[in-house]
Amino acid sequence: MKWPTARPTTISSAPTARPSDESWSCASLLPERRNQGLGARLLEELIAESDQAGRPVNLQVLKTNPALHLYQRLGFVQTGEDQMYFQMERAAAG
Repeated sequence: MKWPTARPTTISSAPTARPSDESWSCASLLPERRNQGLGARLLEELIAESDQAGRPVNLQVLKTNPALHLYQRLGFVQTGEDQMYFQMERAAAG
């Protein structure tokens, strides 16, 4: 993917309990980069890589976050919730 020259995201990484897992602890588009399709492109690449590996993609989103609609459009389904968040998963294709 060719990203615009401006910094489109803020991302930090954190290890997970299983060494074979890859995880972002936080991914968020900067406000001035939202609603331009960048989040969808980023997730589509992540989904494609996960599909190739035969692994699902899991995320947690604030219940009030407008990005919830993006996740649903990309095939994520709710797998749980707590007071503040929905837990969601997109199963690997194939």
